Amino acid sequence: MKCILCEGEIDKKYNDDGVMYWDQGENAQPIADGQCCLKCNNHVVIPGRVVQFTVLNKISKLKERVKELSKGLTRTEPKHRNKRRNVALLKDVIDLEEKYLDKKIQLIALSSRDDAEVDLKTVL
Repeated sequence: MKCILCEGEIDKKYNDDGVMYWDQGENAQPIADGQCCLKCNNHVVIPGRVVQFTVLNKISKLKERVKELSKGLTRTEPKHRNKRRNVALLKDVIDLEEKYLDKKIQLIALSSRDDAEVDLKTVL
């Protein structure tokens, strides 16, 4: 079986008695649909999952903040003007985070390639 990311062979796992118990690889989500080798799992997939979890957690907290700020807001009340602006800006941030989540994950996948010249620390 081939790794969907590097196209190398999927690692076989053996127990202490030398009996193979697994040869189906690791789940490559969210990087790709399919199975990957242990090296790609450790160096690409898990970092991708960490980024995904971090961004989704941030989005969740931003949505909670929008809910809090939106309570009791009216369109006509002048004193609510700044709160309405803050809510609008937070919604824009949420939209951008959701829009670029997949791009961040794709960058992680690309940075793992031998021919890639992407430094994720400067991009993310």
